Amino acid sequence: MKLTRRKFCSLLLLSIALPIESNASSRSQNKTTLATTGNTRSQALEECKAVYEEWMTSEKTNPAHYFAQKMKEYQLAPQKVSEAAIQDFQHHNFFEVNGLQLSKTEAAFLAVIGSSSAT
Repeated sequence: MKLTRRKFCSLLLLSIALPIESNASSRSQNKTTLATTGNTRSQALEECKAVYEEWMTSEKTNPAHYFAQKMKEYQLAPQKVSEAAIQDFQHHNFFEVNGLQLSKTEAAFLAVIGSSSAT
């Protein structure tokens, strides 16, 4: 990964938040933006795939199961997932994927996304 953790998370959130398609009238106006978004989405999915592959080689637990447990532990409050990430780092419970350090909770979330693009 050639990105910093913050840049990677920003790109990932951007790629997930932006719609894949736009309506016909705005499509021509947003052609450049959509192309950039497509590249960003593609890059983010490739990075998630790398996280998934690392997870599968180093963990015994399925990433979806692990993340579901964390969500249950934090009462399904997505805003509290950052608390889990902080605790992961405090307990030295993190992943390093191509030089990028992610908490185990973040890695599980990204691995779930990456599992859909892994073949």
